[in-house]
Amino acid sequence: MPPRMYTFKTPTNPFLQILYFLVGGVVLIGAFLLGTVILAFAVGIAIVLAIVVYVRVWWLTRKFARSGRDPIDEQAQPRDAELIEVEYTVVDERDERDERDI
Repeated sequence: MPPRMYTFKTPTNPFLQILYFLVGGVVLIGAFLLGTVILAFAVGIAIVLAIVVYVRVWWLTRKFARSGRDPIDEQAQPRDAELIEVEYTVVDERDERDERDI
C-alpha cells in the first residue's frame, strides 16, 4: 500500500482564510515577542557580568595601589635580593672539541 501524501491547501472559504491569517499573525507576533524577551534577558545578563568584572578589576587595582606594590612586579625578583651561597658538585664537564663540531 503506497503512503499517502498529505498536502495542506488554503481553504476556499473566506472566513477560514481570515481565521488562518489571524492565527498566523498572532503566532508570528508571539514568536517575535518571545525572541525579544529572550534577547533582552541575554543582554541583561551580559551587562550584569560586565559590571561584575569591571568592579572586580577596579577593586584589585585599588587594593594593589594601597599596598604600594605593582601587580606586574609580583612575578619579578624582589628588589632587595640577597646573594645565596650554595655548594655544588660538577657531575660532567663539557668537552671543548664537542662544542666546535656543532
